[in-house]
Amino acid sequence: MSTIANKHTWSREEITLVTRAYLEGKSIQQAHNLVPNIKLTSLKQKYATCASLDKKKENGVTKIHKDVWEELKSALTVPDVEEISVPEPEEDQGYGGYWSEENEEDGENYFMCTGTCGKVCYYEDTDGEGMCGKCQLDLLKGCRKK
Repeated sequence: MSTIANKHTWSREEITLVTRAYLEGKSIQQAHNLVPNIKLTSLKQKYATCASLDKKKENGVTKIHKDVWEELKSALTVPDVEEISVPEPEEDQGYGGYWSEENEEDGENYFMCTGTCGKVCYYEDTDGEGMCGKCQLDLLKGCRKK
């Protein structure tokens, strides 16, 4: 009789759940709550593998985990808008350049909601009085309760 415990075979879904938990900064216990059927020692090893990938060390990493890691890293990376934006030359625009401060009625204006949320809304997402849909709904709900 063998004394070696059965080693867990990770599914792609389990690797994805644990890798995403790692990338989102969740604790090992929080990750364990996502995959309670996996032993905590196995989960700690998978977190160690994630840490290796984070340091760009790929020794001993399975191809499936490396693929999941790269997919999630690219999906969860928020691009720096300032870095990827390139203003267009002013002479091509005819209205003072791409970053013009002029208010235009072409859908480029944003307004502070006049309701209770205080959010900045795209002008087409507000009513004639500048209130967003959420605040309009809240106002209607408040009227119905009276």
